[in-house]
Amino acid sequence: MRAQRVLSVSLVCVLIVGTVTAYGDDPQLLATWDATGILGSPEIYDSRWPVFAFLRGVDEITAPLFEDLALSGPFPQMLDDTVSSASDTDFDEFVSLLTDGISFPIATAQWSDSGLIGGGWASEEQLGLQFVVPQLGPDLVGYEVESIRQILTVDIDSPGSDPYGDGVWTDWSVAGHYEFYGSLVPEPSTVLPLALGFAGLLLGRGH
Repeated sequence: MRAQRVLSVSLVCVLIVGTVTAYGDDPQLLATWDATGILGSPEIYDSRWPVFAFLRGVDEITAPLFEDLALSGPFPQMLDDTVSSASDTDFDEFVSLLTDGISFPIATAQWSDSGLIGGGWASEEQLGLQFVVPQLGPDLVGYEVESIRQILTVDIDSPGSDPYGDGVWTDWSVAGHYEFYGSLVPEPSTVLPLALGFAGLLLGRGH
């Protein structure tokens, strides 16, 4: 009988450890990332929207988020949206880069029905204008990121600043921030004593 009782306690401990690791408390705000800047281009358009992505080059991005949120006027528009693994196919790849212990360049890029608008993060020296400049993204190693929220104001103004004086220009601006929600991944050294404590409690009750 004693051997059966110990086996039963061991199975209960496995279930308790799994529950503590997988669920824990409700997701908490882990970090924020500011996004503010102006993009200008010598063309006229009326619909472009921001994506949040890691950068691999001037015209190459990885794991863009929020790209399915098409915008139409009038502008400015306030965006308040949240993505997770269930709602965005690039979310898991984005989070893997966000939590691998290495900070990669990250930026709010410009998106349209045809995809990425190239050169969206050109330097100020190239065009003499203010642009959304990439920065190193937050390093959330040791955390489980469950959702990312964007709170942005987007504006489109044509001809805008019109630096060439020909009326063929559009200023696209974004201002706001992103919020990362999740929880701390328990260290094995802290989960094991918790499990052993539960085991001891259950063993004590079994006598």
